[in-house]
Amino acid sequence: MIFLIIFVAGFMWIPVFIQPDLFFNALDLSFSPILLFSGYQDQWMSVPLAMILGFVFWNLLAFQISQVNNRHLFMEARNYLPALFFLLSSCWMPGMQQINPALLGLIFIVMGVDRIIRSYEKSRTEYAYFDTGILMAIGSLLYLPYLIFLPLTWIAIIVSRSIRLRNFSNSFFGFLAPWWIMYGLVFFFKGSISDLNQMLIAFSRGHTLEGFIPYQFIVFAAVGLMIVLASVMAISSQPFKKVRFKRYFIIFFWIFSTQVVGYLLFLSNQNLMLAAISFPFSYLIANFFTHCRNEIHYRLLFLVYLIIMAGYPYAVMIMN
Repeated sequence: MIFLIIFVAGFMWIPVFIQPDLFFNALDLSFSPILLFSGYQDQWMSVPLAMILGFVFWNLLAFQISQVNNRHLFMEARNYLPALFFLLSSCWMPGMQQINPALLGLIFIVMGVDRIIRSYEKSRTEYAYFDTGILMAIGSLLYLPYLIFLPLTWIAIIVSRSIRLRNFSNSFFGFLAPWWIMYGLVFFFKGSISDLNQMLIAFSRGHTLEGFIPYQFIVFAAVGLMIVLASVMAISSQPFKKVRFKRYFIIFFWIFSTQVVGYLLFLSNQNLMLAAISFPFSYLIANFFTHCRNEIHYRLLFLVYLIIMAGYPYAVMIMN
């Protein structure tokens, strides 16, 4: 399975290295406070280096997502299918194959979700929620649309039934601490925080959806079909699940739903939001193929989804 994941990732990156200009986008740092105010400039980074770093970090993040499942058993099974479906569902769109703020921020978001899940297994959760707030804040400082994960932390507190004011306040102050430090550093080095405030204002104004090419409708149709099939299986099996698995399902449902709404309505670069959407989506699809019957039509469905998603970079290269 590990070999298959690396092979599929390499297969998807072949067109990227053949015609990098079709897939490379200059980094948009307008919604990344840490990178923007640190004086980072992407001119020093060559296109091949950006793509190589993207390949490395996407794979590391994919295996990190699988390891979170292997630690907590969201799917009641240990395997690397979440890593495979995360790569397939997030790296097909041009501009996603390189290193970018959304990718770096999601590393901390996944760590934060892992910290929340760990808190369910311990009697004392106050420090866990403080740590979660810090990790979510660092993720949002790398990519502003991840601000949505603060209320998702509160949803996790409610779902866990540890509804105490201390848990909410700890998560809030944990989230506030990195932002407080960021404002202090910007004021110390820049003498003004107006630029940071303007970034937050611009982020909240909303954006329109980007254009599609015909092949994208095939991709979205495949994704939509998988969401329906996997959701039906997950919902139908809920009455037979233990309480903690029901909690996992609710948390990932809210993560997925809020990210999809953000993708459609107001978030900055819709392409980059695919990373956050693919995080819970990968568990949903992996759970489906882990527990479905070993029949030929399910094998064909797996193969068709693999071909459609991995073949998108080739469609872009051929059409251009």
